[in-house]
Amino acid sequence: MPSLTEEQAKAYITKLLTAMSKAGGSDLFVSKDFPPAMKLQGALQQLTNQKLTGEVTRELANSLMNEKQREEFTRDLECNFAISLPAVARFRVNVFMQQQNVG
Repeated sequence: MPSLTEEQAKAYITKLLTAMSKAGGSDLFVSKDFPPAMKLQGALQQLTNQKLTGEVTRELANSLMNEKQREEFTRDLECNFAISLPAVARFRVNVFMQQQNVG
């Protein structure tokens, strides 16, 4: 997957979260070299077959964070917050570094 603008990243992560919510999934996993996946009834299920690059996972995470959260992530290499997608759901988000990549 090529690099994304902030707008494209926000639209893509919104699409993934919406699909997960509609399917009844409980967790969305975004990691380098893996397709986006959700936890559904205790098992991982891919949402697409497209593997993500490290650059794209960083762009997806950045699109969810405000400036204060980005600063916290830069400082602590982890950030926890919540987002709300109107008419979809409210989500808890954990952005972290794993093997020098954003997850």
